[in-house]
Amino acid sequence: MKLTTNDSTNGTDERNRRFEAAWRELPARYREVIRLHYWEKCSHEEVGHRLGVSLDAAKHLHRRAMRNLADGATRAQRAASKDQFRRLMNIEEELFH
Repeated sequence: MKLTTNDSTNGTDERNRRFEAAWRELPARYREVIRLHYWEKCSHEEVGHRLGVSLDAAKHLHRRAMRNLADGATRAQRAASKDQFRRLMNIEEELFH
C-alpha cells in the first residue's frame, strides 16, 4: 500500500534539502548544542556541563541555534522559490518566443 503521493514525497525531499542547507550554515557550536539536546537527549543542564558553560548560557545557545536553523531554512526556501520562478520563466520564454 502506498501511503504518500509523489507530491508529498517531493515536498518532504524539499524540506529535507532546506534543513540540510540550514544545518550546514550553522556554526559548529550551534550544531553541537542541537545534537546534544535532540539526538543525545541531554538536558540543558547536561549540555551546559558538556560544553563548559552555565545552564543559562546553554539555554541561550539552544535558542540562538534553533533561531539560526529556522532562519537558514527560510533563506533556503526563498532561494529555492527564486530558482523555481526562474525555471518557469525560462520555460515560458521558450514556449512563447
